[in-house]
Amino acid sequence: NGEPFASYLEISEQRDMAQQQAELERLAKEQERQRAEQAEQALELERTRMKALLEQLKAKGINPDDFNL
Repeated sequence: NGEPFASYLEISEQRDMAQQQAELERLAKEQERQRAEQAEQALELERTRMKALLEQLKAKGINPDDFNL
């Protein structure tokens, strides 16, 4: 048909590029998973801090529901 066959080198380079792309995508997904995990940990830490503040207010006899927050 007049079109040259891809050389072994071209095929090998394409395979290597595909493998590199797959590895980059895997690393990006792993980074996103780690960011999500860190965000969840930060949120849990903030919840714990808010609960502690609420308990401090209650211990001082202050009802947070009395305030328009």
